[in-house]
Amino acid sequence: MSDPAFLSLRERFFRWLDGRHAGRILFFPDITDWYKARRTPPGEPQPYEPGQIIYDDDPFHRQNHDMPAPYRDWTLLDFYRNFGWGCPIHLYEWRDNLPDGYRRTVQRDGRLEITEIATPPGTVRQIRTQAADGSYCITEHFAKSIQDLDILLWAARHTVLQIQPGRIRKALAALGDFGVIDIPVGRSPFGTFIHDAMGLFNGLYALHDEPRAVERFLDGLREPFLETIRAAAETEARVVIISDHADDYLIPPPLYAKYCVPVYQEACAILHPAGQIVSTHVDGNLRGLLPLFQRTGIDLLDGCTPAPMSNYDVRELSQALAGRLFAYCGIPSALFMGNWSESEILGFAERIEQESRGRMILNVGDILSPEGQIEAVIRVGEWARE
Repeated sequence: MSDPAFLSLRERFFRWLDGRHAGRILFFPDITDWYKARRTPPGEPQPYEPGQIIYDDDPFHRQNHDMPAPYRDWTLLDFYRNFGWGCPIHLYEWRDNLPDGYRRTVQRDGRLEITEIATPPGTVRQIRTQAADGSYCITEHFAKSIQDLDILLWAARHTVLQIQPGRIRKALAALGDFGVIDIPVGRSPFGTFIHDAMGLFNGLYALHDEPRAVERFLDGLREPFLETIRAAAETEARVVIISDHADDYLIPPPLYAKYCVPVYQEACAILHPAGQIVSTHVDGNLRGLLPLFQRTGIDLLDGCTPAPMSNYDVRELSQALAGRLFAYCGIPSALFMGNWSESEILGFAERIEQESRGRMILNVGDILSPEGQIEAVIRVGEWARE
């Protein structure tokens, strides 16, 4: 048996999720938003998504807005190499989605990003608006009516997925022995409905007023979603993530139990025999969902951020973890914005380790904000290695 002291961070990560943890709690912080903000002036669009890999040879690293002087010449991955952190990456580019028989266009108009999907049944439009920090928020959803759902469903059924195995291998090679990738398969049918198609309020009204039409849409999305799951099962990626961003507010527990849990169970039934770990992103208020996670078959909860940023504490999360269920648990990112002392931040880290029972991986919950203090993250990393 390998001595855990000589295992790489990547090897220790997978041993941890196999219940063979040893030593101090693992530290896998996501600092991509903070890093992008240091390289990008305020108000300019940021070219990468949160958690996305930025390769060492990217010219982006030569930009400098206000990167602290000691790190001015560092790449994103240099922070992980030099400080001995584990690096969690969402590899969004593991696949290409190609329209077959319809047109999808994206245009910019000032701070607006306008996406149009033109199909034989009709055309729908989404608008995302850029905030001052460079991030985007949907301000106009695709579906303004029940009829628009049929257009989105037609497009989903006429989209061809192409796996890009070379991109997966490139990411694994770049991360060496200190990083782990997951491959996002998008949202489940209900997550797509709430987040992308109609939005929360219009979606819930439609579910109340036109339940049969909405459920026809959800049933129609099931096969395209599972097709993506089956494609993910064919890759060499060890972790697959479903990105519903579920919480008590966006997907209330009764709706989560009815519309999400069965689809997650189907996804796990495909991915587990392929030897893959199934993750889901849950970075909000989870108190009402915690009792349901065991039913999903999910292995890893991603983005868990306890109080004071969410409505549950570390112990409540710990009590929900059993069987094959593990979690990233983050020191809330608000604590890294200068309001808390180092001793208080490290005390929070110690609380997570004490409650972990070998089932939590420590990070910054959910991600270090652009206003966060990198020095505090460095100190947590030192604490985790001591």
